[in-house]
Amino acid sequence: MKKSLKNILKSSVTLGFLYFIASFCAYLAREQLNLFTFIHFILLTFFTISLLIFVMEIVQNK
Repeated sequence: MKKSLKNILKSSVTLGFLYFIASFCAYLAREQLNLFTFIHFILLTFFTISLLIFVMEIVQNK
């Protein structure tokens, strides 16, 4: 149980990090990067990670 939870955490962190880099590059390309959008994408990344962990735990418990 602990091992699989660790793997879920690892994969979700990796996915969230890749997603954050992609969105960060997209905003840099548009040259509209300011503090608000930066904070927004950080929060969005953490939300995505926690949502993914939550869904994976539900699937694992069934």
